Amino acid sequence: MVRGTDREQREAIAIALNAGINYFDTAPFYGDGASETNLGRALGANVNHALVGTKVRMSPNSNYAAADMAGEMATSLEGSLRRLGRDSVDLLQLHHPLSAEGQRPGMTADFVLNAIAPAMQRLQAQGKVKYIGITALGDASEIKRVIDSGAFDSAQVPFNLLNATAGGMANKLTRDADDYADMLETMAAKNTGTIGIRILAGGALSASLDREPLAATVSIPIGQGIGMGADYAADVEAARRFGALIDAGEATSFVDLALRYTLSNPLLSTLALGLSSLEQLQLAVASFERGPLSASALESVSRVQASLT
Repeated sequence: MVRGTDREQREAIAIALNAGINYFDTAPFYGDGASETNLGRALGANVNHALVGTKVRMSPNSNYAAADMAGEMATSLEGSLRRLGRDSVDLLQLHHPLSAEGQRPGMTADFVLNAIAPAMQRLQAQGKVKYIGITALGDASEIKRVIDSGAFDSAQVPFNLLNATAGGMANKLTRDADDYADMLETMAAKNTGTIGIRILAGGALSASLDREPLAATVSIPIGQGIGMGADYAADVEAARRFGALIDAGEATSFVDLALRYTLSNPLLSTLALGLSSLEQLQLAVASFERGPLSASALESVSRVQASLT
């Protein structure tokens, strides 16, 4: 939706909707607005058959003052709606990690609950947003406080074959990965929708150092730890250690294995998958149609994962 042609973008939407995919994820900072603009145009008359989620992230020049949050949120959303050509979005997500100290770009749970949530809820009351969510990166204790409040409907959760701790090592602000062990269970208990992100580890779970022509030139790190993009080459090398499962016929490829692994987790409500070609989309659809991994495959996956720690 950033570098593809108009034809490719429209064809991608048609393939997705035909396959039963109805959630489309974007953000104003993807391609400096291009993703939202192109997604809105490509959806066209299909807009009523699609659920669209976008995000809000404070400007680096923001003073993070509670009194200014409503205005900053409204300005960001109005820009997104204009580019998308919509009167409202189904989901608006806060795209900041949570930090006990509020170290930027992190925000404390108190700030999110006392300043961010009311601003987003005001947009809900105006009919411009149906649901609101957070990105579950940062300090586990802060994330759990926000989730326990019940103020948010959903959370983006890093989860992949290399790092299945629901974000446990996903940000350098994180103190203790063990605190993430029950993160998905915590969200399920509060009826919080979970969106699995980084399910291909920024492309590393292709087990190849090569990148698609339309893909980002580098995998943007979202924190420290395996599978989070801090060391792409190391992540690729770790991905290759799952090769025995491919040889055994448990999956057709490394990507097939990675996609179906995340599909095997019943605590993930849906998955946000970054794609850079129609072929990738069609391969992903085929993987999901094959369904979750077998019990024997998941046992083999666990053994390899244990060797990575």
